[in-house]
Amino acid sequence: MVQIESDSELAPDARELQERLELARSELELLYRLDEQVAKESHGQSRLLRLIGELTRHLNMSYTVLLVPSKNIRISVTHGNWKQVDRRALDQHLLRVIFPQYAESTSPVLLQMPKLPKGALGSADSYQTIINTVRDRNNDPVGVLASFCQVDGLALAQSSERQVRYVTRFARRIIDESYDPLTGMMMRPDFVSIMDAALSQLDGDADSHCLIYIDLDKLQVVNDTFDQRAGDEILLRFSKLLRESLPGGASEARIGGDEFAALLRFRGADSGMRFAEEMRRKCQELVYLRGDKSFPVTFSAGVLPLTEDSVHESEPLVVARLACEKAKDHGGDRIECYDDSDKSIVRRVDNLQLFSQLQDAISQGTFLLDAQPIVPLNSAQDGGHFEILVRMHGQSGDVMLPEQFFSAAEQYQLMPKLDRMVLKKFFDTVQQADGQHGLGRAAFAINLSGQSLSEP
Repeated sequence: MVQIESDSELAPDARELQERLELARSELELLYRLDEQVAKESHGQSRLLRLIGELTRHLNMSYTVLLVPSKNIRISVTHGNWKQVDRRALDQHLLRVIFPQYAESTSPVLLQMPKLPKGALGSADSYQTIINTVRDRNNDPVGVLASFCQVDGLALAQSSERQVRYVTRFARRIIDESYDPLTGMMMRPDFVSIMDAALSQLDGDADSHCLIYIDLDKLQVVNDTFDQRAGDEILLRFSKLLRESLPGGASEARIGGDEFAALLRFRGADSGMRFAEEMRRKCQELVYLRGDKSFPVTFSAGVLPLTEDSVHESEPLVVARLACEKAKDHGGDRIECYDDSDKSIVRRVDNLQLFSQLQDAISQGTFLLDAQPIVPLNSAQDGGHFEILVRMHGQSGDVMLPEQFFSAAEQYQLMPKLDRMVLKKFFDTVQQADGQHGLGRAAFAINLSGQSLSEP
């Protein structure tokens, strides 16, 4: 005999199922919204801010903060009713008191906490929070994601743990993509996005930012003399010094193996030069010692003022790097400021813009060869001698003379390839012309570069 439950007995189960379905739908909506909204942001910091903001709104929390001290990350979102809260004191209490107790936890923790340090929560006597550990690539605890609300607010549900866990994983992925694992600084793509946003804030000639490109001198010598561990230690010590020395509102990044960049907002070239010189002085204290061996740490830097009227066909980082290269060419441990009147730096910028055009012309063999007659001054007779001259098509369709592109070819070691291309094109042309018309006893002179002649 089958027993059939009454409607009254089924109703609670149906309501529970409905509630679970609604909860699942809400969580899925959060996941979709996070993916959609975060993807719209241009750099890591803005993606993290969007992520934390969406979580705060979804859980109806008063304050949410992501803290990763080793990467100088502090991203927070505050509800209006918590504006009077001393959030800095709350962050310090979180890092020094709460987080160490739960750093090894593998899942989010729901806490009912008593009073915070005096004044941290204003008039609130106690609060509830959910915290989750942020881990690095080695699964070591490096930070915390925490969301707070007052006790008289809505109680935190167990479902909040799943959402916080997902957001923490999302944040870790963003951090891994955007921040250098060794120094904790942001990397080049994020720095460029932040710099572009800062440039859009300039208003008139009076406003300016200053970009500083830094290249540590002879770091490879350290790696060769000692080991890579020594090089990494110097990078860590220098990055710490740079971060601690920057003025408020500045941004810094590691943009290459031994290369760093700093953006000083609303500072001019003079301010940038003073900061770079002060950094160079401080860097003298970073002597690396091991046993009876020592290595002085120095750097070269390029300073580039950025104004609303600053128009560089290349991106600012590239121009600042070229100024830095000039400093290194003069022996290193010095600073060069980009100046439109400095022909040597301007030529470097022009050469860089020609680099890809030169490579294409060499690979495709599109250079032009002119045969210029060599005629004796004391005779009217054409001696049948010619000098072969090379020309290149410009991007606008004009013909470029050698003095317009040889500097770039020499700087980027392209002269041997260019010479080989010229010789091949010459012999192919001569062979074809001789077969059709006959060249007789004509003689040709072709100039070769020193780079070609010095090749083994």
